[in-house]
Amino acid sequence: MGGFTAFPLNESFAPVSALSSHIWVTVESTLILYGADFSGLPLKGNLALLTAAAHLIGVALAAVATIYALRRFTSIDLVTQIVTAMLVTSVLGYTMLGQGVTASGGAHDVMPVLPAGAVLAGRLVVRGAVPRRLLAVVAAGLAVYLLLLAAYAVHVPVPANQKPLASWLRAHNLHFGLSNYYAAALITVDANNQVTIAPVKRVGPRLVLSPWESTTSWYDPTQNNANFFVATPMQGCPAGDAGLWARDAIRAYGQPSQTYSVDGSQVLVWNQNLLDDPLPQLPMARPSAC
Repeated sequence: MGGFTAFPLNESFAPVSALSSHIWVTVESTLILYGADFSGLPLKGNLALLTAAAHLIGVALAAVATIYALRRFTSIDLVTQIVTAMLVTSVLGYTMLGQGVTASGGAHDVMPVLPAGAVLAGRLVVRGAVPRRLLAVVAAGLAVYLLLLAAYAVHVPVPANQKPLASWLRAHNLHFGLSNYYAAALITVDANNQVTIAPVKRVGPRLVLSPWESTTSWYDPTQNNANFFVATPMQGCPAGDAGLWARDAIRAYGQPSQTYSVDGSQVLVWNQNLLDDPLPQLPMARPSAC
């Protein structure tokens, strides 16, 4: 009927031998969500380390509040009970059902620990007026956060994004094309929907369609004219991966009429609608950037 298709769950309990590593992944994922992950940071002259240290205050408040809520679970109000249950079940699920996940790629799957921890800290730890003897401590903490905010606003450069590429595509009247799932989403958003990139997947040396946060109308040649493909390097992928995407696009659609190098990406342009040559369709599967 045109609605959403749910991704079929295929979960199982992690083996007991892997639980110890999963626990550490859960800890690191929680620190990442709180902005408090200090692993791998040098000890001297590092703004990121100071930021992580300051954010550990939030982690400590959330941990204390969670322990308090569990110890007095039957006497706290219903809302606090629900939030506590949400946090605990999220942590247990992430730890016991994870299958080889890493914190860098899966922290968002345990996301409830951040809002739930903040709610519990606000309701159970920082309730009522702050005692006078702690006012100096609170003021010092706020001062640290303000100094960090000022430092990031003035000195920290904005990370690279896909906006230069999106602007180039708009300027060259390239409004509908194909790319991998992650680049497709980033370019479309950065172009304010003036450029639309439909995602395709690569299986071995060929491009395929595998539904994932997409709609069938994007691939309908009577509704859209896709005349270019973007092969862009993605974080965490091996060197030369963008070239493999370009190679597979040429294998699927033939030699392009023009090829451009834009902001580290390759843009392949054809004088035809690529959707006229439908790609093989596979069952829905999680996309991979590489």
